[in-house]
Amino acid sequence: MKKITILFAFLFISLVLCQSYAQDTKNYASNLDRKTKKIERHAVKESKKLLTNGVSNFSLRSFESDFGAISDVSWTRTDRFDEATFNQNGHDMTVYYDFGGSLVGTTTKKTFNDLPMRGQNTITKKYQGYAVESVVFYDFPKGNDTQMLLYNGQFDDPKNYFVQLSNGKDKIVVQVDLVGRVSLFKKL
Repeated sequence: MKKITILFAFLFISLVLCQSYAQDTKNYASNLDRKTKKIERHAVKESKKLLTNGVSNFSLRSFESDFGAISDVSWTRTDRFDEATFNQNGHDMTVYYDFGGSLVGTTTKKTFNDLPMRGQNTITKKYQGYAVESVVFYDFPKGNDTQMLLYNGQFDDPKNYFVQLSNGKDKIVVQVDLVGRVSLFKKL
């Protein structure tokens, strides 16, 4: 009888120790989950510090280095770029940076009279009945491999004018190079 009592006592103690071990394991796992979540929250918080209004600090620093301290700048982040819009020397400009802060290109609002004379003459003759809606000059810096999209289209030349024309029912965009050659870029 003494052996059975000792056996039951041993089994009881083993059961209590197993439950205690299971509880300790559960507590350890719970603490580990809390620590993991805390680390994840900290990582999210730190990554948000890298962004100002969703714009990369790399882009903000590069902009200041490229254009100086301009006070009235409007920043937005798109799927592909950080964009800064501002006025410089009376011209509205938009500057595009990749998320690493490299300058991808600039667009500047221009007028029809800013186009090379050859381009003005070609547009006036070839696109009679079309009115000029907007003119944008695009400048693509050397040394950047990121491809810029305008009007959802790509182009090869580093500097071009893009003229949006409309005749009431159709809208088109023509590309004008620095020499004044005109080509249809996109039908909108």
